Amino acid sequence: MTLTDVSHETKPRAKPKPTASKEQIRSFFQRITRMEMEKKDLSTDIRDVYVEAKNAGVEVPALKSCVKTYLMEIEKRKEQQRLEQVTQAYRVQLQLSLDL
Repeated sequence: MTLTDVSHETKPRAKPKPTASKEQIRSFFQRITRMEMEKKDLSTDIRDVYVEAKNAGVEVPALKSCVKTYLMEIEKRKEQQRLEQVTQAYRVQLQLSLDL
């Protein structure tokens, strides 16, 4: 059997029966819509703070890295630190200098 012999027909999927009422669906929709709008507003606020930090002389990529590391789950943060230590050890062993 070759790939061209395989039928590309698929079985029609059964339509799931909605179990939520109209009111529940409307409530979900309204809540999600409100949260998405709040998320957009927060995103704009965060961007504004980064612009303010940049204007104050802060190196924004470094600040973003600190925020990202801080918000990382503890286990991921420990793994990140471990990898950084191993990478540094390899640099020393290979006599790699990152000085410019």
